[in-house]
Amino acid sequence: MANLLKIGEKVINLDLVTDMVVSTEEIIVYLSAPAGRSDQIHSRILRFPGAEAATLRAWLSAHTTELVPAPEVEPEEGPQAYEVFVS
Repeated sequence: MANLLKIGEKVINLDLVTDMVVSTEEIIVYLSAPAGRSDQIHSRILRFPGAEAATLRAWLSAHTTELVPAPEVEPEEGPQAYEVFVS
């Protein structure tokens, strides 16, 4: 059975998630293509702005474990990347 997560009107198949981009404005989720559907790039990207992004951030915070502790130094300007594991 697939691991599904519903946020608003969108459903994320967690088994197909390959990457996420988290910003202060939105979360973009990239999905792998099922066999035979590699030409459908637009249906493989889900965008969650505003309240949907806040809901997804809350779910991620509750279900993730940091593999690498956050650095003790002040963050630099620009995008930051951290490795996490979703259980």
